[in-house]
Amino acid sequence: MSATSDELRDTVRFGSSRRLSMQMIPFALGIIALGVVLLWLELSQPYPESTAMAWLILAGGLAFLIIALVSHARKETHSLVISPFGVLYDHAAKHVIPWSEITSIGRMDATHGTGKSRTRARNAVYLTIGESYYRARIFEDTFFNKVFGSDFFLNKGDDIRIPVFHPLISEKADDIWAAVEPRWRAFSEHAKGSPDNLINESEASLTFQSLAHEAGRAMRTLLPKGKNRFGRDQ
Repeated sequence: MSATSDELRDTVRFGSSRRLSMQMIPFALGIIALGVVLLWLELSQPYPESTAMAWLILAGGLAFLIIALVSHARKETHSLVISPFGVLYDHAAKHVIPWSEITSIGRMDATHGTGKSRTRARNAVYLTIGESYYRARIFEDTFFNKVFGSDFFLNKGDDIRIPVFHPLISEKADDIWAAVEPRWRAFSEHAKGSPDNLINESEASLTFQSLAHEAGRAMRTLLPKGKNRFGRDQ
């Protein structure tokens, strides 16, 4: 079901700061409970040893709880805002990226971070912008960015690909795609002539493999039967 022109002019928001802060509260309460249990176990001993670790865990849980409550009380913000003017994704830029600068969109598997803090985003939505726009409006000329770069920005030739890491904002990739794809087609001049059904890279790879397999089967049926390299009849 395609969106109407009026629906495309609506602004869609993802990653509510208040909802994300509410998700922190059970985590904070769990840490507090762990600290209380450890402190109780230590103090219940006839000769209690150092309780520094229990107090440290308890303090960490209280700090998380205070941060969550303060964040919830503040004015609500959103990590991803999709409007007729463009895309605001605060992990990538602090301003709206106009649709005119987004040359293509698609789906891909992306990874953010390293080690235990690594976040994998399956079929994440990505936006492609020109390197000149990236250098002029987004790139921060710092030592860290020069040396290490950022996995929020992937170089693809002369273009920069920006994957939207939906797990970081507790959203579904399909919901984000449903908001981005029709608006890009409606408001971006780069959408003209693009295929009606964009597929992700993993699907494209599987499609190519299946076509190659079917072509091989067709060729085997057309070739005359003979001996194969093992001396057996084909």
